[in-house]
Amino acid sequence: MNVFHKVAFQGLRKSPGRTFVTILGVILSAAMITAVCTFGLSLLRYMAGGAAVEYGGWHVAFLDVSADFAQERSGDPEVSHAAVLENLGVAPLDAPQNPQKPYLILCGYNQTAFDSLPVQLIAGRLPENSGEVVVSAAALTVYDMCKAVQRDMVITDVRLLEKTGGVHGDFRREETV
Repeated sequence: MNVFHKVAFQGLRKSPGRTFVTILGVILSAAMITAVCTFGLSLLRYMAGGAAVEYGGWHVAFLDVSADFAQERSGDPEVSHAAVLENLGVAPLDAPQNPQKPYLILCGYNQTAFDSLPVQLIAGRLPENSGEVVVSAAALTVYDMCKAVQRDMVITDVRLLEKTGGVHGDFRREETV
């Protein structure tokens, strides 16, 4: 080992300019590796945060489990909070916007799911029993305007015709309804 150190130090003393450039290169390489790793971790955290905002902050999903299993997981001391979503079924759509999915998926949520997932209630209250559903604000507005004429009306084909502002800009439906 002494021989190796002796030869290395002799080479460093003979060419101080090259020694300085080598040390500077090692420092810059270490700084670049650190910067790339830091950027990668920051990007990962940013993407995970964005996904939590968009889809909720869940980490594990159990599909098709019994109510007992869900209750047991909810009571686990290592679980910070648990949300229960129940797939109730599907309803066919008469004129779907996406031909790949010509149906409406109906889901049941508990209160924790509404708190955990990005679901916003504009007005009114959440359903309190299985016979109630959440409806779009547009359908509710139409019902409020027309209920004096006919209280048992059926509202179908709710769609956006025109919108101004927002992240994606203005929108105007080309087809007439």
